[in-house]
Amino acid sequence: MKMERRKLVLYASLFVAGVVSLIFDSNLTSALPSIFNDNLERIFYTLSEVVYLLLILTAIVITSLVHKKTKNLLRLFIAGIFGFLGSYFLKFMFQRPRPFGMTHESFLLNLPDFSFPSSHAVAVFAMLPIVMQAYPKFRWFFITFACLVAFSRFYLGLHYLSDVIFGALIGLLISDFVMNATNLSKI
Repeated sequence: MKMERRKLVLYASLFVAGVVSLIFDSNLTSALPSIFNDNLERIFYTLSEVVYLLLILTAIVITSLVHKKTKNLLRLFIAGIFGFLGSYFLKFMFQRPRPFGMTHESFLLNLPDFSFPSSHAVAVFAMLPIVMQAYPKFRWFFITFACLVAFSRFYLGLHYLSDVIFGALIGLLISDFVMNATNLSKI
């Protein structure tokens, strides 16, 4: 019961932060060039793209092979599918343009890509509780990593802050749904 209350507080806090950031999105995004740094750009780009993909692959392989926790592999797979489909459904539903008029196409489907929500944030936060449950000693590392990946999308100017915050909320909700739906919440 205590954990459910914590989840509710976390979800409500992220929702409120997302709504508040919607109000200040353009101001926050306009301020980005003043804090932009070439070294940070390289770090965040690497974290956002290369390390993000490596984390997903590593989490899947280690969780399934080393610890023989195929239940977590199933969860990661389902959370990944729901996260991908859910984020793209919302992107096409809202069709929010990216900051600074940036456009690019989705590398998987060759479709135009929109800003809301951040698919990176959805994916990394959908995996976060599953990986944390498999490796509780490293939970602060995983939390920090997920936050840095999500923040990197804002810092690089690819998303508004609200895209990232709502992406994190959506990812956590997907993970919670997957953990409950697979009836494996107690490993």
